[in-house]
Amino acid sequence: MQTTWLRSRELPQLGPFIVLKKGKVAWLLFRNGGAISRSAQWLRRHCHTFEPVGASRAR
Repeated sequence: MQTTWLRSRELPQLGPFIVLKKGKVAWLLFRNGGAISRSAQWLRRHCHTFEPVGASRAR
């Protein structure tokens, strides 16, 4: 399973979130406890709207 910290360039108010990728499913886990399930295909199509966040900066 791949985990990556990302931040949305279009929606910075969401703050950083973790993406858990397993097979064709990706979960976006937000720091406020929310989670959204997306397809890995959706993630690839929208990857230009995200930027990686260093783990040390995502407090």
